[in-house]
Amino acid sequence: MAFIKRLMDHLLNQVLVETLANSRWFQRFAVYTHKLSKEAAEKSKDHSKVLDEHVSTVMDKAKQYTAKVGSCRTCRRHHSSCCFVCRGSSLLLAVAALVGHT
Repeated sequence: MAFIKRLMDHLLNQVLVETLANSRWFQRFAVYTHKLSKEAAEKSKDHSKVLDEHVSTVMDKAKQYTAKVGSCRTCRRHHSSCCFVCRGSSLLLAVAALVGHT
């Protein structure tokens, strides 16, 4: 029984592949989607570079701000020895200062 199922699957798959390969509509669809995927990949590369630059700029300014502030408002320790929660809150304060909300 399993042999018959595999044979039918193989035959149907072969007919389907040959039919789609010879179809003009499917060929146009394949070329169109390939073109769109290439364009999307190129755009994502460009945008990821811009995003990397913005993130690195924000992180540099946040590090400068946290170094200028000195100690954490939560635990009163220096930021380099501060717990994760305190470092996170000081980073949020730095980002808020960059944006201009403090």
